[in-house]
Amino acid sequence: MMHRNQAFRIMLDRFEETQGNYLDTSPLTKLSVNDLGDSAFMLKLLREFLDIEILDFLEEPAKSDVNFFETCIQEDTHGGGIRENCLKYASNAVKKDKLFFLKLIEEFSYYQSLTFADETVKFDSKIAEAVFELLPDDLNAVEYCSPSVRAGYTFIKNAVSFNGLNLEFASDELKLDKTIVKQAISNNAEALEYASEILRNDQELALLAAKSNYKAAKFIGQSLMSSGKFISSLIEEVEIINYDLFDLIPEKFKSDKQILKRVIHKHDNTLAIELKDFINENDREFFLETVRENGKALRFAGEKLRDDKALVFIAMQNTVEAFRYVSERLSNDPELATMAVEAWPAMLRRVGKHAQDDNQVVLAAVLRQGTALDWASDRLRDDKELVAVALSQDPFALRYASERLRNDRALVFAACEKNIHAYLYAGATLFSDKEFAMLVAPHVYNCLDHFSQELENDQDVLAVYINERDL
Repeated sequence: MMHRNQAFRIMLDRFEETQGNYLDTSPLTKLSVNDLGDSAFMLKLLREFLDIEILDFLEEPAKSDVNFFETCIQEDTHGGGIRENCLKYASNAVKKDKLFFLKLIEEFSYYQSLTFADETVKFDSKIAEAVFELLPDDLNAVEYCSPSVRAGYTFIKNAVSFNGLNLEFASDELKLDKTIVKQAISNNAEALEYASEILRNDQELALLAAKSNYKAAKFIGQSLMSSGKFISSLIEEVEIINYDLFDLIPEKFKSDKQILKRVIHKHDNTLAIELKDFINENDREFFLETVRENGKALRFAGEKLRDDKALVFIAMQNTVEAFRYVSERLSNDPELATMAVEAWPAMLRRVGKHAQDDNQVVLAAVLRQGTALDWASDRLRDDKELVAVALSQDPFALRYASERLRNDRALVFAACEKNIHAYLYAGATLFSDKEFAMLVAPHVYNCLDHFSQELENDQDVLAVYINERDL
């Protein structure tokens, strides 16, 4: 037999050699039963090495020492999984000790200890009361109560009000109670998973859950999901129809025109590809009705309907975003293009090349957002009158003017009068223009870095630059 101190020394030396990465427990095999049953010695080992593997060697009387296990649980020894699992090494006497477990729950809130408790402990009324007291602070404690406790109406009603998912641990009878289930769903919609089959087919509860969280829809009973009337109600009630929810709809309803219309009306962009499989892209009557409620439904139409000006016009009346999906021909239609940019100037980037070269279309855009000039044709970005309109709306639109106009003194000076920092977008020629330098220098720190070296050293320019800064 090896002396306990010697075993401890060997273990410590090897532990330090591996920088705490490996614990050699082989010396423990050479110790006496008395040593391994000594609570103080085993506790010393646990404190030093924080490794629950040590308890594999635990012997009596330590195995029946409730103080030993209480110390293991109470002390900060979590690093080795000791608190969580030490009780599995305890004797049956410890596992049947109601007072011991009651203390763990009441003083340390360690209700997980019931995992290792004897059934007689789990069924004890005082234990149940102690767990119940923890519910407001720890939502999962009910899992560790006995079946008889979890069959109590008041207990479960309170438990699901704290955490709806506690419905999982309710008795079968209580999973049939609509008041209990409704309370659980109100707290967490996915609690519907644990309701009885009857209540998972209750329309009120199913819609309540789905409205709160679309993910709960996967727990709705098959009887409801087989009803076209319910599917219509479901689509109507939920805030958004996304791919995951649409996927739950039985195939026989996915081609139903009325259901498809409602889905499209509320659909998420992720549905685009999926829906195409169920829609007749050439059904004009269907799309006439659908785009009135959701203009973006035009994306699902075939090329022929996306080239139908009357249909496109109706879609755009609902949302200008419908213009994204028009045919190439209609993307160049002056009327539709103007309608698009008047509502959303940035849509100029979406119109066709011919429309981007149309004076009226581009003018409508830059009147509302000067920087829309960025998407005008090269010809129009060189149109002095149109560029002047853009600059009057936003002087920083100068960056999108042609090189010729960015060197036009009148245009550039006008832009700088609205916002001096627009000077940065002037053409190269102007950065050798003394009058331009004199305009900018009093207002912009370090602006001379952008001008020619001659102007950087010009006494008149330097004078206005310095005087304005009291240097």
